[in-house]
Amino acid sequence: SLSLSLSLSLSLSLSLSLSRSLGGSLRAKMAIGQVLMYPVKFVTGLASFGGAVFGVIREETPAYDVLKRVAAEGSGLAFEVRRYAAFQTIETDMDDGDNGFMRLAGYIGVIGDAQNDAGEKISMTTPVLSNLRPDDAAKPETRMAFSLPSSVTKAPRPNDSRIKTATRPPSTWAVHRFRGSWDREHAMAAAEKLRAQLRSKEMAMDEGADYEWLRYNPPFTLPFLRTNEIAIKLADDAVPAPPAAEANQA
Repeated sequence: SLSLSLSLSLSLSLSLSLSRSLGGSLRAKMAIGQVLMYPVKFVTGLASFGGAVFGVIREETPAYDVLKRVAAEGSGLAFEVRRYAAFQTIETDMDDGDNGFMRLAGYIGVIGDAQNDAGEKISMTTPVLSNLRPDDAAKPETRMAFSLPSSVTKAPRPNDSRIKTATRPPSTWAVHRFRGSWDREHAMAAAEKLRAQLRSKEMAMDEGADYEWLRYNPPFTLPFLRTNEIAIKLADDAVPAPPAAEANQA
Protein backbone atom coordinates (compact mmCIF):
# COMPACT_ATOMS: atom_id res chain seq x y z
CA SER A 1 0.00 0.00 0.00
CA LEU A 2 1.01 3.65 -0.35
CA SER A 3 1.26 4.06 3.44
CA LEU A 4 3.54 1.05 3.77
CA SER A 5 5.75 2.21 0.86
CA LEU A 6 6.17 5.68 2.36
CA SER A 7 6.92 4.22 5.78
CA LEU A 8 9.52 1.84 4.38
CA SER A 9 11.15 4.62 2.36
CA LEU A 10 11.43 6.76 5.48
CA SER A 11 12.83 3.81 7.42
CA LEU A 12 15.41 3.09 4.73
CA SER A 13 16.63 6.69 4.82
CA LEU A 14 16.92 6.56 8.60
CA SER A 15 18.67 3.19 8.42
CA LEU A 16 21.27 4.44 5.91
CA SER A 17 22.01 7.38 8.18
CA LEU A 18 22.42 5.03 11.12
CA SER A 19 24.68 2.74 9.12
CA ARG A 20 26.98 5.61 8.14
CA SER A 21 27.17 6.92 11.69
CA LEU A 22 27.85 3.47 13.17
CA GLY A 23 30.29 2.37 10.47
CA GLY A 24 28.51 -0.69 9.15
CA SER A 25 29.11 -2.69 12.35
CA LEU A 26 26.91 -5.53 13.61
CA ARG A 27 25.36 -3.02 15.93
CA ALA A 28 24.43 -0.87 12.93
CA LYS A 29 22.83 -3.81 11.17
CA MET A 30 20.75 -4.59 14.26
CA ALA A 31 19.66 -0.95 14.50
CA ILE A 32 18.69 -0.97 10.81
CA GLY A 33 16.59 -4.10 11.30
CA GLN A 34 14.79 -2.60 14.28
CA VAL A 35 14.07 0.67 12.48
CA LEU A 36 12.74 -1.17 9.43
CA MET A 37 10.35 -3.18 11.59
CA TYR A 38 8.66 -0.18 13.25
CA PRO A 39 6.58 0.95 10.25
CA VAL A 40 5.78 -2.65 9.28
CA LYS A 41 4.42 -3.33 12.78
CA PHE A 42 2.55 -0.01 12.77
CA VAL A 43 0.90 -0.59 9.39
CA THR A 44 0.10 -4.23 10.22
CA GLY A 45 -1.49 -3.18 13.50
CA LEU A 46 -3.43 -0.42 11.78
CA ALA A 47 -4.71 -2.85 9.14
CA SER A 48 -5.77 -5.31 11.84
CA PHE A 49 -7.61 -2.58 13.75
CA GLY A 50 -9.26 -1.36 10.55
CA GLY A 51 -10.39 -4.87 9.71
CA ALA A 52 -11.92 -5.29 13.16
CA VAL A 53 -13.82 -2.00 12.74
CA PHE A 54 -15.45 -3.47 9.63
CA GLY A 55 -16.28 -6.80 11.21
CA VAL A 56 -13.34 -8.93 10.05
CA ILE A 57 -12.86 -11.88 12.43
CA ARG A 58 -9.28 -13.15 12.76
CA GLU A 59 -9.35 -14.75 16.21
CA GLU A 60 -9.57 -18.49 16.74
CA THR A 61 -13.08 -19.91 17.16
CA PRO A 62 -14.15 -23.26 18.65
CA ALA A 63 -14.11 -26.05 16.06
CA TYR A 64 -17.40 -27.52 14.86
CA ASP A 65 -18.96 -29.50 12.02
CA VAL A 66 -22.16 -28.39 10.30
CA LEU A 67 -24.62 -31.30 10.41
CA LYS A 68 -27.53 -29.53 8.75
CA ARG A 69 -28.55 -26.15 7.31
CA VAL A 70 -32.15 -25.01 7.51
CA ALA A 71 -33.25 -22.13 5.26
CA ALA A 72 -35.64 -19.46 6.49
CA GLU A 73 -39.26 -20.20 5.61
CA GLY A 74 -41.86 -17.44 5.78
CA SER A 75 -41.19 -15.48 8.98
CA GLY A 76 -38.94 -18.22 10.36
CA LEU A 77 -35.20 -18.01 11.01
CA ALA A 78 -32.43 -19.68 9.08
CA PHE A 79 -30.19 -21.81 11.30
CA GLU A 80 -27.47 -24.43 11.35
CA VAL A 81 -27.16 -27.56 13.42
CA ARG A 82 -23.56 -27.77 14.60
CA ARG A 83 -21.61 -30.46 16.38
CA TYR A 84 -18.91 -28.78 18.47
CA ALA A 85 -15.73 -30.56 19.47
CA ALA A 86 -14.68 -30.38 23.11
CA PHE A 87 -12.95 -27.15 24.13
CA GLN A 88 -11.70 -25.43 27.27
CA THR A 89 -13.35 -22.36 28.73
CA ILE A 90 -12.93 -19.82 31.47
CA GLU A 91 -16.23 -18.54 32.87
CA THR A 92 -17.65 -16.33 35.55
CA ASP A 93 -21.08 -15.56 36.94
CA MET A 94 -22.44 -12.16 36.00
CA ASP A 95 -23.00 -10.01 39.08
CA ASP A 96 -25.39 -7.08 39.23
CA GLY A 97 -23.76 -4.15 37.47
CA ASP A 98 -20.73 -6.25 36.43
CA ASN A 99 -20.88 -8.42 33.35
CA GLY A 100 -17.62 -10.20 34.13
CA PHE A 101 -15.84 -9.32 30.89
CA MET A 102 -12.94 -7.50 32.51
CA ARG A 103 -12.37 -10.36 34.97
CA LEU A 104 -12.01 -12.82 32.09
CA ALA A 105 -9.90 -10.38 30.07
CA GLY A 106 -7.64 -9.93 33.10
CA TYR A 107 -7.13 -13.70 33.38
CA ILE A 108 -5.72 -13.93 29.84
CA GLY A 109 -3.73 -10.68 30.18
CA VAL A 110 -5.46 -8.50 27.60
CA ILE A 111 -4.43 -5.45 29.63
CA GLY A 112 -1.50 -5.68 32.03
CA ASP A 113 -0.23 -8.86 33.65
CA ALA A 114 -2.17 -12.09 33.18
CA GLN A 115 -4.17 -12.82 36.33
CA ASN A 116 -3.43 -16.54 36.55
CA ASP A 117 -0.98 -18.52 38.65
CA ALA A 118 1.42 -19.02 35.73
CA GLY A 119 1.40 -15.33 34.76
CA GLU A 120 0.77 -16.65 31.25
CA LYS A 121 -0.68 -14.36 28.61
CA ILE A 122 -3.23 -16.20 26.47
CA SER A 123 -4.51 -15.12 23.06
CA MET A 124 -8.03 -13.74 22.84
CA THR A 125 -10.49 -15.98 21.02
CA THR A 126 -13.99 -15.37 19.75
CA PRO A 127 -16.92 -15.42 20.33
CA VAL A 128 -17.66 -14.16 23.83
CA LEU A 129 -20.27 -16.56 25.21
CA SER A 130 -23.11 -15.29 27.40
CA ASN A 131 -25.89 -17.41 28.87
CA LEU A 132 -29.42 -16.08 28.51
CA ARG A 133 -31.97 -17.55 30.90
CA PRO A 134 -35.39 -18.15 29.31
CA ASP A 135 -38.39 -16.55 30.99
CA ASP A 136 -36.34 -14.58 33.53
CA ALA A 137 -36.69 -10.85 32.88
CA ALA A 138 -35.12 -9.97 36.24
CA LYS A 139 -31.73 -11.52 35.46
CA PRO A 140 -31.62 -12.79 31.89
CA GLU A 141 -27.80 -13.00 31.62
CA THR A 142 -26.31 -15.44 34.08
CA ARG A 143 -22.78 -16.31 32.96
CA MET A 144 -20.05 -15.18 30.59
CA ALA A 145 -17.30 -17.35 29.14
CA PHE A 146 -14.30 -17.24 26.80
CA SER A 147 -13.08 -20.31 24.95
CA LEU A 148 -9.34 -20.90 25.26
CA PRO A 149 -7.09 -21.40 22.22
CA SER A 150 -6.55 -24.97 21.09
CA SER A 151 -2.82 -24.49 21.82
CA VAL A 152 -3.59 -24.30 25.58
CA THR A 153 -3.45 -27.89 26.81
CA LYS A 154 -3.97 -27.11 30.50
CA ALA A 155 -5.53 -23.86 31.68
CA PRO A 156 -3.56 -22.14 34.47
CA ARG A 157 -5.38 -21.56 37.73
CA PRO A 158 -7.18 -18.18 37.96
CA ASN A 159 -6.05 -15.73 40.63
CA ASP A 160 -9.67 -14.59 41.02
CA SER A 161 -11.83 -17.23 42.69
CA ARG A 162 -14.88 -15.97 40.77
CA ILE A 163 -13.37 -17.38 37.55
CA LYS A 164 -13.68 -21.10 36.87
CA THR A 165 -11.93 -23.20 34.24
CA ALA A 166 -13.89 -25.96 32.56
CA THR A 167 -13.85 -28.33 29.62
CA ARG A 168 -17.00 -28.28 27.54
CA PRO A 169 -17.67 -31.76 26.17
CA PRO A 170 -18.70 -32.37 22.55
CA SER A 171 -22.22 -31.04 22.06
CA THR A 172 -24.85 -30.31 19.42
CA TRP A 173 -26.44 -26.88 18.97
CA ALA A 174 -28.97 -25.14 16.74
CA VAL A 175 -27.43 -21.77 15.83
CA HIS A 176 -28.98 -18.71 14.20
CA ARG A 177 -26.58 -16.01 12.94
CA PHE A 178 -27.53 -12.36 12.59
CA ARG A 179 -25.87 -8.97 12.31
CA GLY A 180 -26.49 -5.87 14.37
CA SER A 181 -25.86 -4.18 17.68
CA TRP A 182 -25.68 -5.98 21.01
CA ASP A 183 -29.35 -5.70 21.87
CA ARG A 184 -30.24 -8.24 24.55
CA GLU A 185 -33.98 -7.97 23.90
CA HIS A 186 -33.45 -8.71 20.21
CA ALA A 187 -31.21 -11.66 21.06
CA MET A 188 -33.77 -13.05 23.49
CA ALA A 189 -36.59 -12.63 20.97
CA ALA A 190 -34.54 -14.49 18.34
CA ALA A 191 -33.84 -17.29 20.82
CA GLU A 192 -37.54 -17.66 21.65
CA LYS A 193 -38.39 -17.76 17.96
CA LEU A 194 -35.72 -20.36 17.27
CA ARG A 195 -36.97 -22.50 20.15
CA ALA A 196 -40.50 -22.42 18.72
CA GLN A 197 -39.18 -23.50 15.32
CA LEU A 198 -37.23 -26.40 16.83
CA ARG A 199 -40.34 -27.55 18.63
CA SER A 200 -42.40 -27.36 15.46
CA LYS A 201 -39.78 -29.50 13.71
CA GLU A 202 -39.78 -31.91 16.67
CA MET A 203 -36.05 -31.51 17.19
CA ALA A 204 -35.18 -32.66 20.70
CA MET A 205 -33.72 -29.87 22.84
CA ASP A 206 -32.12 -29.70 26.23
CA GLU A 207 -35.20 -28.02 27.72
CA GLY A 208 -33.48 -27.12 30.98
CA ALA A 209 -30.51 -25.37 29.39
CA ASP A 210 -30.02 -21.63 29.00
CA TYR A 211 -29.79 -20.05 25.57
CA GLU A 212 -26.34 -18.95 24.53
CA TRP A 213 -25.60 -15.55 22.99
CA LEU A 214 -22.39 -15.48 20.92
CA ARG A 215 -20.76 -12.14 20.11
CA TYR A 216 -17.80 -12.22 17.73
CA ASN A 217 -16.57 -8.63 17.48
CA PRO A 218 -15.00 -5.99 19.72
CA PRO A 219 -17.03 -2.94 20.86
CA PHE A 220 -15.49 -0.67 18.19
CA THR A 221 -16.84 -2.76 15.29
CA LEU A 222 -19.54 -0.83 13.44
CA PRO A 223 -22.81 -2.12 14.95
CA PHE A 224 -24.44 -3.09 11.64
CA LEU A 225 -21.35 -5.21 10.78
CA ARG A 226 -21.18 -7.15 14.07
CA THR A 227 -21.60 -10.91 13.88
CA ASN A 228 -23.86 -12.37 16.55
CA GLU A 229 -25.43 -15.77 17.08
CA ILE A 230 -28.07 -17.37 19.25
CA ALA A 231 -27.55 -21.02 20.12
CA ILE A 232 -29.85 -23.62 21.69
CA LYS A 233 -28.46 -26.91 22.93
CA LEU A 234 -29.94 -29.99 21.27
CA ALA A 235 -30.00 -33.62 22.25
CA ASP A 236 -26.92 -35.33 20.83
CA ASP A 237 -29.06 -37.54 18.58
CA ALA A 238 -31.38 -34.74 17.41
CA VAL A 239 -29.76 -34.76 13.96
CA PRO A 240 -27.70 -37.73 12.72
CA ALA A 241 -24.26 -36.78 11.42
CA PRO A 242 -24.02 -37.02 7.61
CA PRO A 243 -21.21 -39.14 6.11
CA ALA A 244 -18.99 -36.07 5.67
CA ALA A 245 -19.98 -33.19 7.94
CA GLU A 246 -18.90 -29.73 6.83
CA ALA A 247 -16.08 -28.38 8.98
CA ASN A 248 -16.20 -24.83 10.29
CA GLN A 249 -14.01 -22.56 8.17
CA ALA A 250 -14.49 -19.40 10.28
